[in-house]
Amino acid sequence: MKSTRFALPASILAIAVLLSLPNFASAADAQPAAAGKEGLFTLPGEVPNIPNKIPSIEYDLNLAQEKFYLRIPPGYKDQRPHGLFVFTNHSDQMGIPKDWKSVLARHKLIYVAPQNVGNNQVTSRRVGMTVIAIHKMMELYKIDPKRVYAGGLSGGAKIACIIGFLNPDLVSGTVPMCGVVFPAPRSGFQCDPKLAEKAKARVGFALVTGARDFNHGGMLNCYEHAFVPEQYRAKVFDVPNMGHTYASGKTLNSALNWLEQGDAKPNQGKPEKPAGSNTPRTGTRSRR
Repeated sequence: MKSTRFALPASILAIAVLLSLPNFASAADAQPAAAGKEGLFTLPGEVPNIPNKIPSIEYDLNLAQEKFYLRIPPGYKDQRPHGLFVFTNHSDQMGIPKDWKSVLARHKLIYVAPQNVGNNQVTSRRVGMTVIAIHKMMELYKIDPKRVYAGGLSGGAKIACIIGFLNPDLVSGTVPMCGVVFPAPRSGFQCDPKLAEKAKARVGFALVTGARDFNHGGMLNCYEHAFVPEQYRAKVFDVPNMGHTYASGKTLNSALNWLEQGDAKPNQGKPEKPAGSNTPRTGTRSRR
């Protein structure tokens, strides 16, 4: 007795072949925002592996419950790695200032701002969320690891500084706006001396303030009496009439220009200060 053969339709055979293949989905398939897009997003997947964890920092977070504001420059392509600018705000919500958009696009920087990391949150969460955001964005997008910068405003500026000191292998520069912290007994922030030495060699600190910023004296004091004598690569951007607020696009551009030029040079231990900056007021305390 002859066996009967049944021919399967070509469409069914094609589906069967596809199902049998491994998952070759590209990184772009998982990217929450495409080039030229911005807005609030969740970052897909699990918390990435964090090397060299700091015991005091909180990394055990559920990404499905967290939001991040993203802006991907219009010219971004996976074939052309971009840098990353991560921003920690003083309040729980953060979008992106309008005049930053063209600056970040010109510098080829992707922007990410974790939400719910304001001054009312504990430092361990604020630092952990920001570090996770960096690692996750590097997992999802093509990021140049030599061009990762951390910025922040007021209390968020202190977080940017802390990340610079604690993660010198992760970030190459910081842009603290109207706030600063330096590892010292009186500051309440301590740092492993080995990490501090790495930060001295690898991280630039572009301190942004202005005469109308209530942290102005404290930032100049910290620059003169901490960053300079300890020979960190640092520069003060002392903006006339700037208050306690976000840097303008023009000032951000200047800070990024300085960081990117400095990244190409070995650390000379000669921090810079713009001409005409006011004399620091010794003993002025920086508030958040």
